[in-house]
Amino acid sequence: MAVNDQGNSGQPGLIRVTDSGMIPEMNRNYRNMVCRLATAGLALVLLVNTAHAYLDPGTGSYIVQLLIGGLLGGLFAIGLFWKKSLAFVKRLFSGKKHDLPGE
Repeated sequence: MAVNDQGNSGQPGLIRVTDSGMIPEMNRNYRNMVCRLATAGLALVLLVNTAHAYLDPGTGSYIVQLLIGGLLGGLFAIGLFWKKSLAFVKRLFSGKKHDLPGE
């Protein structure tokens, strides 16, 4: 690919490339395509009057597992940082300034 800073002067094989390395026409076409797809997807979601859907027990069980896993993961994360979190809260509510560990 040859680079032509003056734009396409009608010579075959010369393509104008910007500083970012993108061809401006391609970037504009990509944005238009993404915008059209997003608009079409939003219209499909918002314009549906009724959804004749069925959630089988397996799907419900999966949703329950996700909720329980998220809750346990959050509790595990809190447990890992419990001492640091407790020291931070104590420091916030105490009137004294405590030195941070490692200083």
